[in-house]
Parts: sequence; structure tokens; C-alpha cells
Amino acid sequence: ILEFVEGIFDPDDGRRAEKLMQLTEAARIGPELFSSAVIGLLVEQAINVEFGSECLSVCAELASNRGDCSETFLKTSFEAIKRNIAPEIAAKIIVALNGKIAIPVDSAIIDILIDNQSYYRPIGGWRNGAPKYPNSIEVLSLYYHSAPKALIGALTKRLEINKKRVRCDLCGVIAALREIHPNLGCILLKELVESLRLDDDLYEESADGALCKEIAASFQMEPEKTDEFLASQIKHSKGEFQTLLISPYRSVLWETNTRTTLGKSDGKNALGELAGIITLALSRCLEFVRDEQFELKTRIAAAEAIETASKFSPQTVLPHFDAILGYVALLSLQNDPPKPPP
Repeated sequence: ILEFVEGIFDPDDGRRAEKLMQLTEAARIGPELFSSAVIGLLVEQAINVEFGSECLSVCAELASNRGDCSETFLKTSFEAIKRNIAPEIAAKIIVALNGKIAIPVDSAIIDILIDNQSYYRPIGGWRNGAPKYPNSIEVLSLYYHSAPKALIGALTKRLEINKKRVRCDLCGVIAALREIHPNLGCILLKELVESLRLDDDLYEESADGALCKEIAASFQMEPEKTDEFLASQIKHSKGEFQTLLISPYRSVLWETNTRTTLGKSDGKNALGELAGIITLALSRCLEFVRDEQFELKTRIAAAEAIETASKFSPQTVLPHFDAILGYVALLSLQNDPPKPPP
């Protein structure tokens, strides 16, 4: 063990990696062999920028089986996160200690674990797939259970920041948390919609696109509630923001139709419920198309959403065929462009 510990401080990267692998394996199969002096050295160097990630990795393996050091490991992981030293690895220690020791609520830990997750796709995409932060997400999930207001507050605060990269990254965090807490998007629905009012551009990733994806996920989870809120927002807004609020409907009609066509179910929504979601979104889009109180761009966006549904699942649109054909007939008789909405 002492030889392995000495090796993780070796200046040669190759030897250092080999000794770390051996030490980590030793911590997994023989945690009782680690003396208090060795553990003391590991936790001391865990908050050292140069050796932090290696020492934290070993501590994460020991944390599960060395109950006598639980408080020491917890304190070390918190300190490493606050110093921004390998927060994802430090979070693994907290995950290992969950259930063995009380995890105190610390807003600084929540903030750092959120801010250290980057889902902003680089030009050309990711080489090894989209990044994942399982330990950070699990710790945030623990806080969602123990202190939901603290986590929701941290997420809400970032949705109000007028920097598109911050909001793109945050939507990645929310999406990852939704895998554990499917209703999270519904809880944040109002804040997600309000965040659409902030600046965005056409270059690289789109904050509006990421936000609309999360709103669409809320629609699939709680369709009636989400639809009612979106419809009220659309009716009381104008311009680009009004048109943008049609995007979640288009996402719902594409994604839900695709899942229905493939015969997939997520366990909560059976195929019959998925069909109900499609019908609700489609009916609302038909209403938007015909409503002359809306701006023309908004009505066009709603028509494009119907077109999306027609392409991917025509059987869901066929019951409305007569209504659509009748509306085309009415439009063909209209000589002048529609008047501007009041």
C-alpha cells in the first residue's frame, strides 16, 4: 500500500497512472489495509490541485467500507468541491457516504456541482459522445430530496442569467435530473418559459432550442397543465416570443409521434396516453392556425407543427383531414393578406 501511495506522486505520468490503478483496486478489495497515516496523507493531498483527482479517486473507493473515516471523507469531499478540485470525483465520495452519514445541505456545493457541468456542444460535436456527470447529478438528486427549495432556487437563478451558454448547460443539468425526477421540468415550467425572453443567437448551440426541449418534456409528463399554461402565455404575448412558444408543440408532435410509431413506452405513459398527448398538441395547433388574433408568423409556425405530425404519424392527423382541407378552401378564397392582429 505504501509503495502504491508513493507511486501516485511519481512525476512520470505512465507510472503514476499504473500505481493509481493498483491503489484504487487495493482500496476496493482491502480497505482495512489502509492505515490511519495513509488515509491522513490521502485526504491531505486530496485538496491539492496537483494530486487532488488521484487522491479523491482512492478516497471514493475507501468511503464505502471505512465507516470509521466517514466524517473525514465527507469533510474532504466538501472542501475539494469548494476549491473546484475534481468536483465530479469528489461527488463520488458523497454518493458513497449517502446512507452512512448525514449529508448537510450546502448551497455552495449545489452551485459548484451545477456550474461544473458543461453540455454545450462544440463545433463538430463531441469526440466521445455527450459528457455525463453521474456523481454530480446523484448528489444534486440527494439535495432535491432533502432540500428541494435550495436546488430549485439554484436552477431558477441560472435560468434568469442572460448568457446563452449558461442556460444551455443548465438545460443539460435539468435533463439529466429528469431521468431521476421526471416532474422537475413541470416544476420549472414557468421559469423555463420566462427564460425564452432572454437573448439567443443562431451560432453553435441554441439556448431557446434547449429550453423548448425541456418545455416539451414537461408537456409529455403533464400535458393538460403544460398546454394550459403555454396557451395562456401565447394568447397574452406577441412578436418573436409568441412564435417561439409554438416550438414545444412541434417538438411534442415529432418526439411523441416517433415513440408511438416505434411502439415505445417510458413506463409512465402507455401508448394510449401518448396518443392523447398527440391529439391535445395537434388540436391546439389547429386552433392557433385558425385564430386571427395571433400574428401570421405564429400561425405559420403552428401549421408547420401540424406538417411535422403529418410526416411522422399521418394516422393521427387523418381524423382532422376534413377540417384542414376546409380551412385550405377558405384561405384560397381570400384575396388580401390577413389584417395585423389587434
